[in-house]
Amino acid sequence: MSDRTAFRIGLLIAALLATFAFAPVLDAGFVNYDDPSAVIENPVITGPGDGNLGRVLTERREDVYLPLWFASYWVDHAISGREPRGYHLVNLALHALSTALVGLLLFRLTRRRWPSFAASLLFAVHPVATESVAWVTERKGLLALALALGSLVVFFGAKEGEARSRRRLAAAAALLGAALLAKATVFVFPPIAMLARACARRTVARPRLPSARALFSAWGRRACCSTSSWLSTSGTASFAGEDGGVGRVIAMLGVLGRYALHLALPVGLSVHYPTPFGAGFGLDQVHGLIALGALVGAGLSFRRSPGPIAFGVLWIGIALLPFNNLLPRFGIPMADRYLYGALPGAVAALAFLLARFGRGHAGRAALAGVVVALLVAGGIALSRHDSRNWRDSEALWSNAIEHAPAEMLPRLQLGAALEARGAEAEPLESRRLASEAVSRYEEALARARGPREAAQARAKLGPALVRLGRHAEALAVFDALEAARAQGLVKIEDVERDSLRISRSSALMAEGRREEARRELQAVSASPELRVEARNQLAVLAIIEAADAIERAGPDAEAQTAAFAAYEGGLDLYREIITTWPRHLKSRTEYLRSLIRANWIPDYLIVISREARRLVDDFPESAEAHFLRARVYAEVDPKLAEDDLKIAARLDPSRDDVPLFLADLVRSQGRNKEAIAILKIGRRTRPDSDALRLALAQSYLSFAYHHRNTGALDLAAAATAQALELDADLLEARTLRGEVYSQRASDPKGEEGDRIRALEEARRCFEAVLAEAPREPRALAGLSQLYRREGFARIYASIGRDPKTAADLALEEQGYDAFLKAERLTPGDEDGGGPRTMMMRHAADCADRAREHLRAGETEEALRLADRAVLFDPDAARNWATLAMVRRHCAPAADVVAAYEGALSRDAKDLESLYELGRFQFERAEWAAAITRLEAFLAALDEELRVLLEAQVESAQRMIAVSKEKAAAGGGEGG
Repeated sequence: MSDRTAFRIGLLIAALLATFAFAPVLDAGFVNYDDPSAVIENPVITGPGDGNLGRVLTERREDVYLPLWFASYWVDHAISGREPRGYHLVNLALHALSTALVGLLLFRLTRRRWPSFAASLLFAVHPVATESVAWVTERKGLLALALALGSLVVFFGAKEGEARSRRRLAAAAALLGAALLAKATVFVFPPIAMLARACARRTVARPRLPSARALFSAWGRRACCSTSSWLSTSGTASFAGEDGGVGRVIAMLGVLGRYALHLALPVGLSVHYPTPFGAGFGLDQVHGLIALGALVGAGLSFRRSPGPIAFGVLWIGIALLPFNNLLPRFGIPMADRYLYGALPGAVAALAFLLARFGRGHAGRAALAGVVVALLVAGGIALSRHDSRNWRDSEALWSNAIEHAPAEMLPRLQLGAALEARGAEAEPLESRRLASEAVSRYEEALARARGPREAAQARAKLGPALVRLGRHAEALAVFDALEAARAQGLVKIEDVERDSLRISRSSALMAEGRREEARRELQAVSASPELRVEARNQLAVLAIIEAADAIERAGPDAEAQTAAFAAYEGGLDLYREIITTWPRHLKSRTEYLRSLIRANWIPDYLIVISREARRLVDDFPESAEAHFLRARVYAEVDPKLAEDDLKIAARLDPSRDDVPLFLADLVRSQGRNKEAIAILKIGRRTRPDSDALRLALAQSYLSFAYHHRNTGALDLAAAATAQALELDADLLEARTLRGEVYSQRASDPKGEEGDRIRALEEARRCFEAVLAEAPREPRALAGLSQLYRREGFARIYASIGRDPKTAADLALEEQGYDAFLKAERLTPGDEDGGGPRTMMMRHAADCADRAREHLRAGETEEALRLADRAVLFDPDAARNWATLAMVRRHCAPAADVVAAYEGALSRDAKDLESLYELGRFQFERAEWAAAITRLEAFLAALDEELRVLLEAQVESAQRMIAVSKEKAAAGGGEGG
């Protein structure tokens, strides 16, 4: 394989690595960071319709003429519509193309393959490219750099004297012109081309290339004009700031230092950075001085001997000139995307520096290769990690908050992202997201620097509070915003102010301040769309006031008449809007909704039917129109209502209310299976709809109850399984599933193996329910019943032989253990009376057997049986006495005393326990306690036995006295 072929394969590998490093962006969506205005809601690129391409090539946007940028979106939209993957795929392809062009350009400048290949690898995976690659709106930077690099590659591929030379030079000029139409900042490439020309002439002897000045003469004049204009405005604005010229210079050093640090150490990249660059001198300014020294040194070195390292460093400095960073005019002077044009120079300088380090020495060359490999591996890991931050708006701005916790904008944008997601979520989730968005807006307001930022936050916060129903707080926000505007602290455009007026009127209406709301709405005049919205709100206000009047009127006929007239006045307002703007769908639909409630109108059914038909005739493609007509005809013509709902479902498959209403409609006619089929179809269309999922689960649950009650247990089990598949947290379905399997286990006609499996499945179902809801009564009763059934089965299986074998005894005990579990689940249950009696007998039997084993010297078994006796009948004193008797042979004294006291707490005159406890304490020299127990025992004995024990009591008293005397004599303590 030739070196040339190997190099081309290497460039292909670099392009593939670029694709792999940033592949996570393919799963990303659009973000609320200019994507809506530039792409999603840009009417110029909405599709390949007639005239759209002409608008793309002629329209200016925000005083910028970049037709190639928007044309690329137009093509994307024509191919993939609003699917973001197509847009991201083009971005990724452009970065991969630039990767190959970087390597090819450096090779044509230096004729050295290994450093050029290394530079292309580093460019391919450098994390600083993440914002440019992952952000759809930054397509212009990718497109401009690819075209500019292509222009340089074509230019340095031209050779004097060739017939095609002039065509190649014209192509190079055309590519640079196209790059300028993608992003204006590529006007810095003529000086880069001049430096590249000097570098190429030194590297290899070749015929004299046409001068860059001649090639770019016309284009260069335009670039110089743009540069002069930019420098005049930027420089004037920058150095006239509050910090003065010196402060701006220090700030510029800080920005340059931060950029240099990110090129060298691309960790912690973010879409938004804090803005600490002021007149203070800190670590960023130190980095800036170092970077500035490197630029000056590279310039001096390049003048003496043009080389690729110095060329790369100078490329960085030149590429940074056109952006709002070194001469910052805005509050946010930094962005990762500004480094994308400087990145080829940075990787070129590093690659050729490593090549120079390894030149002529195999060991150092190998070390340089290892360094490049490590840098590439680290770059891939960081790039894939950073790319995931762009998967959606919430992830993007959450990451920005981590890197700039004191900034206002990330919180504002995160709140907007949360609201956007909440608009498509289920009601409960939507409210949670709206509340979180409000919290973010409040945090943004708290971090606002100055009135302008505070106004931005309040303009978002006020309407969000209105949507959340916190109207009093919203009004306070609106009042503060209006006060700032009235004092001249902020300027609010007329359209935005009218939009805020409409939101404020909603809050005023909710607070009962309807006259103020009416004045706000009457003041709206900025645009026809907002005027329609304001008049629509006035109609809503009139309907609300009239509805209140109807409710207050009660049976008063005169008041009812006046209220009905007011309501009809509100309907007249809707009719005026409809007459003026007959294609305003919102007013038409709200008019019909209001009309449906006006059932006192003469010929009510005829009127609403006629209006419903007109609405559908005027808006045949409106799902809402068909839905409302279905509501009108649901009672009088269910077939027409059903047809309308089917049309609405076809027109807008994203709606939940249509399949829900249609399912209810067909279910009311007894077509239950068809209702389930409708919900299934809705689920296929909206698989993320919780309302449809839960409705379908409840339908299956109803079927399960029906089948259970009719004895169709297999069908009932299948229905509960389907309900649980839809809603695994539906405890009612899991409980019913347990009951179904419990019934199946009790079926005497079933196979024994099937009954056992059903029993185990029922137990698992009940136990799973109780793990989440420990007091669920049906699950408690069901599991308790299973345990009783198991207990009887095991006990009856142990009966039949006398004496019983060890296996019989073990089986019997397992049965009683099952009874005990049932009793603990449902203590005092009427169904447990028989098992409780059997448990008491079992306890007495265990106590007897424990005494037998104790007499036989089998202490361990005796203790186990004594414990079971107490466990199964803790109210029997004899069981406790047996336990104490056994414990005297194998347990600590405290446990023995506790067992005796347990017996005495059940029967204070239990002679055996009194005597044995007293004797036990006497043996342990606890004479005072022994006296108490023995005296109690004596009180319960006959007279003839009392005499015998009184001597023992007197002996104990004497021993106490002797002990005290000894203690007094020896200074010790008596027992």
